[in-house]
Amino acid sequence: MKYLKYLFFFSLTLAVVSCSDDANDNPELRTESLVGTWSMISLEAETTSAGEVLTIPFNSVAQTVGSNFDLTVVFTESDYTAVGSYDVSITGTLNGLPIDPVEETVSLEQESGTYSIVNNEIIFEDIFLIVDDLPEDGPDLSVDIDSSIDASGNLVVVQAIEATVMEEGNPIPFTTTINATSIFTRVE
Repeated sequence: MKYLKYLFFFSLTLAVVSCSDDANDNPELRTESLVGTWSMISLEAETTSAGEVLTIPFNSVAQTVGSNFDLTVVFTESDYTAVGSYDVSITGTLNGLPIDPVEETVSLEQESGTYSIVNNEIIFEDIFLIVDDLPEDGPDLSVDIDSSIDASGNLVVVQAIEATVMEEGNPIPFTTTINATSIFTRVE
């Protein structure tokens, strides 16, 4: 269960700096449309987990809502830098019973790296370096990220992350799925 926190915060960090554009009705994603400063204005996520730990089955659903956004991402021709913070409120259930709400602040001191745009998708060369406290035997991840610049000029990031949690190198029959949407607006 300790990996859920790492996985959740990994997904939020990933949302900050990950983009691709698969929608046909949105403009082609080009470096010049991305270069500049973007400020996070919205975050909503749902996390579902199901499995069995020590032969005890469980099902959980958690809703996450972001607030107090003070996070910016700056894109240059080939580099990005993310810095700032935002708060998250997490509520949900475990086996149908309410869990204690969680209020946390997510802070990025200064995450940076390089990127390129290939086939209308942004490829980050060092994206997994962002989470430096994720254990080496952490979860196996499947990540699907779709992003676009909407008609209002906002960068909309929709992601689906699925993980199988590992403990001491042995898989636990445990799956977590995170579906999140983050919205960034260009800072002029």
